[in-house]
Amino acid sequence: MLAGALDVDGSTVRTSQGSFRGAAVVDATGWRAVLGSRLRPGMVRRERLNFGLETTVAYSGDGLHFWYDPRGLLAMGVTWAFPTGALARIGIGSYDGRTQLGPRLEHFLGQLGRQRNGLHGTYFPHALREPTVGDLFLVGDAAGQCLGLTGEGIRPALFFGTHLGHLLRQALDHSDHSVALSQARDAYRRLVAGYRPGYELLCLAQRALPRLPLRLVQAVMAAIEQPAVRRAVLARYIGSFPRGVPTVGHRYHPGIPADRRWEGRPRMSARDSATARPGVHAQPRLNAASESTATTIRDNRESA
Repeated sequence: MLAGALDVDGSTVRTSQGSFRGAAVVDATGWRAVLGSRLRPGMVRRERLNFGLETTVAYSGDGLHFWYDPRGLLAMGVTWAFPTGALARIGIGSYDGRTQLGPRLEHFLGQLGRQRNGLHGTYFPHALREPTVGDLFLVGDAAGQCLGLTGEGIRPALFFGTHLGHLLRQALDHSDHSVALSQARDAYRRLVAGYRPGYELLCLAQRALPRLPLRLVQAVMAAIEQPAVRRAVLARYIGSFPRGVPTVGHRYHPGIPADRRWEGRPRMSARDSATARPGVHAQPRLNAASESTATTIRDNRESA
């Protein structure tokens, strides 16, 4: 059944299709945090939201590209091309929540020799929110778990959602649900708190990027292009959310280092994550034969 969430009262959720009760309630309603906002008005703060707009075009490569063009297309944001098989999602995102991005996307598509094929867009948070409000759990964009700077939201949502689901399964298997759910809330809050420094670092990077001299940004990206540095950066970024999924019988240990919290979880190595090659280019381009990640820093003065 598909229903829109409207309100929550303890373990009862009121929806467009009636009211439903559950031993545990999880708000996964996206950036609006519909249930969490009902319990805590003001939870969703517009100044902590980015905005993105995308279209889908034909594309035969699998290279992942980002462009940063502060003196031309968008001072507070980036553009991207995300391959999805025979197609690619071409998009533009603003770090200040600007929503009138259609003309800028059209201009960017023209630079790439592509035409718009429909549009879809939304806000997405760049700062963590509280992962619980009263008895309510929040996960994904509802909990502000989308990453700042890169705007990546699916992987964190799967990571925290998987861990939360495991905690809730353990709690609901317990004879005393109320005590076990209280412990699950504490464990989930500790889990999220352990990742807060990384989130705050990405938020800082997002705020600082438009204020840095462009040549400095280019120099940093040129350094990241070096293989050893690239491997270290990607291993840190990708490995921050381990891809292992806990299974029945694995026990959660919130008090030990993040990379060992799940017994039996597969480890992420630097070699696993070093599958992309960022680069610095003067002009927007899509290389259909590329298998690399291209981080493009554009200087209008040099490329004019």
